[in-house]
Amino acid sequence: MRFPRPAAVVIVALAALICLLTVVDQFQPISDADFFWHLKTGEWIWQHQALPATDPFAYPTPAHLNAMQRFTLTSYWLSQTAFYLLYLLGGFPAVVCFKFALVGLLILALLLRKRGDPLVFTAVLALGLVALGMYPLERPQAFSFVLYGVLLALLDRLREREPAGRMRFAALIALPAVMLLWANTHGAYLLGQATILLVLTLEAVKFLHPRLEPLPAATYRRLLAAGGLGLAFSFLNPNTYHAIEYLRAPAAAAVTVNIEYLSTLSVFTRLNLYRIPVYWLLQLLTLAGLVIRWRKPDITTIALLLGLGVVSFTTSRYVPFFIVAAVPLIAAAFSGARVRKGSGPALACVACALLLYFAWSDRGAMIVPGRGAWTDENFPAQEADFIVAQDLQGNLYNNPNWGGYLMWRLAPARKVYSDGRSLDQPSYQSTAYIDNARVGSGFGGAAWKRLLDSYDIQYVLTPLFSRGVLYPLVSALLGDPEWPLVYTGYNSLIFVRQSALNARVIAARSLSKERFLDDSIAWYSRQAAREPGNMFLQLTTAELLLGRRRFPEARAAYRRVLELAPFNAVARERLKALP
Repeated sequence: MRFPRPAAVVIVALAALICLLTVVDQFQPISDADFFWHLKTGEWIWQHQALPATDPFAYPTPAHLNAMQRFTLTSYWLSQTAFYLLYLLGGFPAVVCFKFALVGLLILALLLRKRGDPLVFTAVLALGLVALGMYPLERPQAFSFVLYGVLLALLDRLREREPAGRMRFAALIALPAVMLLWANTHGAYLLGQATILLVLTLEAVKFLHPRLEPLPAATYRRLLAAGGLGLAFSFLNPNTYHAIEYLRAPAAAAVTVNIEYLSTLSVFTRLNLYRIPVYWLLQLLTLAGLVIRWRKPDITTIALLLGLGVVSFTTSRYVPFFIVAAVPLIAAAFSGARVRKGSGPALACVACALLLYFAWSDRGAMIVPGRGAWTDENFPAQEADFIVAQDLQGNLYNNPNWGGYLMWRLAPARKVYSDGRSLDQPSYQSTAYIDNARVGSGFGGAAWKRLLDSYDIQYVLTPLFSRGVLYPLVSALLGDPEWPLVYTGYNSLIFVRQSALNARVIAARSLSKERFLDDSIAWYSRQAAREPGNMFLQLTTAELLLGRRRFPEARAAYRRVLELAPFNAVARERLKALP
């Protein structure tokens, strides 16, 4: 009787664990804040059979849009419409299930560039999928991850010195089609354009010296033709060449507020995302792979990987693109005869351990069939019901992270103040002043109050905390008699301006702020005692205790946070500042 080789057994085990982690990662409630504004925009496009010329959902957005605003409002139209049609077919369950298809397409795109030993490739693929698990797939960016992998596969095929005739022709036709699809699906097609230009340029540079191993002239001509067509077809989108203006005017507010624009080191220290070190491991493996293959360097590959490596390290939103580019090349480098025997088992062991660890640690977030919600419980669903039921009047101020969901639930009858699109820079930047309850800075007096007055805000819906950290705005509003508290939820509060516009709601729904604080401390303390391993509950309890100036208890709670998350920057800063 013949038994399968050990390597084959390990590959099957890795594949099974990849499937397990995929189920754990993707069968979770929709939690991405931006998904809902994409869904709402898709609904608007489908109902009006047109692209929006102005912003239908946020009242601070100016009527005349600049290039950046038009780009944000129109560059996702195809994927937004697809998500909405999917929602029409099966609701949120259909969206959740569609994420599995996206994972399968991403794996297929990586398999198109499969190189080297099967065991090594499967292990590196597993590491890549572990790191990619921290990025939500219920938004248009997921299409970009897949299409970038397909683009790289087509460029590789076109660079082959002796490709099969049919495959050569297919790649020549497919590359423009991919860029056309991508340019109407997600704004990251600009990265695709940059990649094509990089490949065309460096392959041309190789003709300067034979040691660079230039392509045959006929092969380069095919590559140039396909790349040129791809670039040309990528301009067939609602923004045409004006999308380039978006690059010249980056969203400054987004850089300061949106965590996707932060470095991976900042994201790790702020959010304690332990999948970030897996990405760092892939970066180290990439550098090691380039060293292993130093005798046969390819300047195109080196430039692409180093460029994506630097950009992804400094701006976390580009991490998936680095992973898509790096996985096949890492596998090829570590499949060489000199390193394959040791690297295959070592990488497989690390991959198995990480797959098991994250599948086990994240299992609690999965949807429970028949009982679990299909959207994250932290979205303000009941709060939106309250706003509609009480018929709150006037302009709403909301946290940007809830803007997309509130657009989905309330717009266009009630427009939001801010959301993840950051279309209006002044209002988006002002959220940093308002949420942090800042004073001064040229506004005169309390900046946050002056901003609420300038936008004629009549009611405020705000989270109580973010990842355990108490919002300063909450403390400010709780201490301000001009803003009565009318609603409290698990992690939300609604304050209404003391005016005649909503006097009826204030008279019927006003709550004691002091009692709310005392009750919150008692409730979170009990929850933290029941779940001593929950770092966010411990941090929330510490923040509330600090707000009530119960310093000894707060100090003890912050120390418990550091026991659970030694790198938590908030707890470290609070302990240094405590008297």
